[in-house]
Amino acid sequence: MNTIKLIIRPGIFRFGPAIAALLLVNTMLAGTSSGAGSPFELEIGDLEKTTGSQPSSKPRGKKKRQSPKKTKRNPPVSTQQVPAEQEGDYLKYIIRPGDHIYKVLTTRFGLSSERAEELIPRVLQLNGITNIARLQIGQVILIPASAVKGSKPLAPGPSSAAVPRADAAVAEKQEFPAEKGLLERIRDLWMRLFPERGQAAGTLRAKTVGNTSYPVVTGADNGEILITREGLPPVFANVSGAQPARREKVVALPADGRAFAGPLLKAAGFEEVEENAPVMFGTDPRIKLLPDFTIVKRTRETQTRERILLFTGDKGCPSQLESLAAFLSGQGIRLVSMCNGAAAKTSAESCSVSPIAASDAEKLVDSMLDALSIKWSKAHPVEIVLDQKEGYRIGVKLDRYFEDQGERYFVDYGREDATHETLMRLVELSGYRRIPLAPKAGPRAVAEQLLKALQLSPEYRRRQFDASPDGRITVEASCFLFSGRSDPRKLFLVSDPPLDRLVLELLAAGQWSAK
Repeated sequence: MNTIKLIIRPGIFRFGPAIAALLLVNTMLAGTSSGAGSPFELEIGDLEKTTGSQPSSKPRGKKKRQSPKKTKRNPPVSTQQVPAEQEGDYLKYIIRPGDHIYKVLTTRFGLSSERAEELIPRVLQLNGITNIARLQIGQVILIPASAVKGSKPLAPGPSSAAVPRADAAVAEKQEFPAEKGLLERIRDLWMRLFPERGQAAGTLRAKTVGNTSYPVVTGADNGEILITREGLPPVFANVSGAQPARREKVVALPADGRAFAGPLLKAAGFEEVEENAPVMFGTDPRIKLLPDFTIVKRTRETQTRERILLFTGDKGCPSQLESLAAFLSGQGIRLVSMCNGAAAKTSAESCSVSPIAASDAEKLVDSMLDALSIKWSKAHPVEIVLDQKEGYRIGVKLDRYFEDQGERYFVDYGREDATHETLMRLVELSGYRRIPLAPKAGPRAVAEQLLKALQLSPEYRRRQFDASPDGRITVEASCFLFSGRSDPRKLFLVSDPPLDRLVLELLAAGQWSAK
């Protein structure tokens, strides 16, 4: 039940009985609109002060004005025993012009920014406040006494409409409600997304709302984005309680600075923003990328449409950024990375992949032998004894000759004449293992013959390579895959037809897990 205490001073009834009754009714109605169970005082004598004088039928002489009776006001702060369902004592605070919860806790009660932010949800719940921007002047709120550790707020002036004391009227300006490192990351991101703006892209303007200065950036649609921290929403109200005609987009970023890009990008007015959406290229090979964000940006001046893949680094940094940027550029896409050169950590299972590409059979054989760390010679001469007793011998030059695990091998690229075939058969009979290749053999046939002769169990099939350790890049390709003799974690790949140069560079640049 609301309690209204009327203090009527002498002379009030010179307004006339009707006006006095009207004032009384208005006062009672105002009392019913205040918070439930919140007693307050109203001195009707204060309403005597008017801008003009009332006409009187009798002349009045100079009369010494009597001083109004002193009344005992309810103090703005008191300790109140809370209901049985609550614990502990609470302090009452009367809302003054320009107040909001954050300001009350920091400026009035002297709490730190961090402590105030922690206490705000509890104060809102305790007082049943659902709209933090709709506090009413004169409204009484409860503050947990234990939370403010006995701090006392500043006492209000002689009336609810009075100007606050000078030391409280000018509230101290708070710094940007975001960490310095986070603001630097925002500047860095904006400069990468809007290179056409030059240095202006990284400029963060300051906008003051209430007693706090907030950073503001310009979005893709040229709209303003006001940045705050989670749990610290700005109050868009001036002292009179009026709302501004134009509101900025407000983005609350995590206090720890992680995952800050998402809210900003979605408020920036880009044509499209997709988060964690896979992007595919080709069929065989097929490249799948998992950027943190895929952005479609339209430049208003030129009406050009640009596609951007953004890696923030929050979920890992691809180790092959330069090669990835070159690959995407070949697809007409721009890469934006916030990794800033941070090297990706490799796992114990990760391997390096060295694709082998060659324009002809001879170069492919040479490359594969090098990959296996096998020493070989070209046009290697051998001497074949035809008749031991008579001493008949024939000298033959082998296309490629090498030894491996106690065996002697030679590669025969083939000749379409009977004499050459006879000589190769004689070499075989002398204890050499022959690897025959057709004159126009393709990469797949060459690799299969060589790997089979070396008993490396060749299998040509589709394989998957996931970038290690984050898996943000996946390459699928049909190929042979074999490991080096000296380092099993070094893999070699042969495909037919050979992979595109940009794909080869992408595979060669990082660490992978192969399937």
